[in-house]
Amino acid sequence: MSFVADRVSQTAANPGSGAVTPSGSVSGYQTFASGVTTGAVVTIAIESTTPGDWEVCDATWNGTTLTRGEISGSSTGSRVTFTGTVNVFLTPSARALKNTRSGTARLLAAGNFGVI
Repeated sequence: MSFVADRVSQTAANPGSGAVTPSGSVSGYQTFASGVTTGAVVTIAIESTTPGDWEVCDATWNGTTLTRGEISGSSTGSRVTFTGTVNVFLTPSARALKNTRSGTARLLAAGNFGVI
């Protein structure tokens, strides 16, 4: 089950297709360091600051970087190689939500966004 937290978002520079190191802050949002427990598995969305490329995947937060894991979805159907600055933020995946019988009501009752 993925760790969740409210309003965690940052920017990152040139993550390529590997680990993402959040570095820039986004006004009104928590940083990964302040909102996510070290060692937590989270679901993240990564998107180019110029519209088009995006990816949703599981990632492990080590306190500095997000190591990208299994992909839930992307603009290309596979791992995206990002260049330039990206936005990276916590999000529940459609895959996790679809795997529940009663949608978000059941997830909230369970106290997490993991697959039940």
